[in-house]
Amino acid sequence: FEPQNHGYAGKENPKGKKFEGIIRFVTPVYKKDKKVGYVSLALDHEHIMQFTDTVNPVDKNPIQDIADASVGNYA
Repeated sequence: FEPQNHGYAGKENPKGKKFEGIIRFVTPVYKKDKKVGYVSLALDHEHIMQFTDTVNPVDKNPIQDIADASVGNYA
């Protein structure tokens, strides 16, 4: 087993490769009912992960403490 050749898994495999994902949002732009181009937004998955790890929309106080990676929340 060569841990550096497998995915990072926190305490289970701290020497593994980190996931590098890009999430893209794209929408067309219209001018007088004619498509004139596209607008795109590319987010590193890390930004979305940080948001979902620190915000709880159903809680009375939606902003939570900084997430602890050792708890295994990979969502």
